[in-house]
Amino acid sequence: MRLRVFAIRFAFLLVGLLVVLNVSCQTGEAAAAIAISEAEHDLALVYVAVLEAGEVGINVSSLLGRMNTVGDLLAKAEVCYGNGNFSGASYFAELASDDLAVFKDEAIEAARSFRAERAQALYLTVAGSAVGGFLVILTGLMGWGFVKARYIRKLSKMKPEAD
Repeated sequence: MRLRVFAIRFAFLLVGLLVVLNVSCQTGEAAAAIAISEAEHDLALVYVAVLEAGEVGINVSSLLGRMNTVGDLLAKAEVCYGNGNFSGASYFAELASDDLAVFKDEAIEAARSFRAERAQALYLTVAGSAVGGFLVILTGLMGWGFVKARYIRKLSKMKPEAD
């Protein structure tokens, strides 16, 4: 009787342990899948930020090189996930997400500073053009005044002819 009760308790304990291990494995798998999914989403956001930076005229070749490095980390996470190494997959996905967070902020800041520089260059161009236009008009008016004064002087020196 005691052996039977012990065997039943051991069986319940063993089944409970297997359920807990299975749930923890599934939780690790789910966590890895979520981490990879978030890293892929972050990579898409960074790609858009780099694309916008390229559209405003920033040289994005170095940014694309860094994106390739992050893509390699994400590929390692996918390989680990496919091999059942969920902790490794989570590790590489979190590394990729951390790198992408810093990288995204840098890309956005680079685009913002480039836009500010372009706006300042535009203002300087407009101001320079306005000053240049003013100087051209002023020079034209002064030249016209000089020519008019010369014409009047020549006209006043002329003698009228009598018929």
